[in-house]
Amino acid sequence: DSHQDLRWAVRRQMLQPGLPRRPQRRHVPNTYEVPTAKKRDSLRFGVRWDLANHLMPNRN
Repeated sequence: DSHQDLRWAVRRQMLQPGLPRRPQRRHVPNTYEVPTAKKRDSLRFGVRWDLANHLMPNRN
């Protein structure tokens, strides 16, 4: 019975001295930057200024 085998495996593991080793978690920095109204307003002003001066954006 696989359930009984699992129980015995857990019991054997519990009888071993010491704490089980847990793998270390790699620290992944969060690089998300919250979009702020200041940046949006700056972009909108830049677009309005370019439109007013008849400047077209470069195509890549």
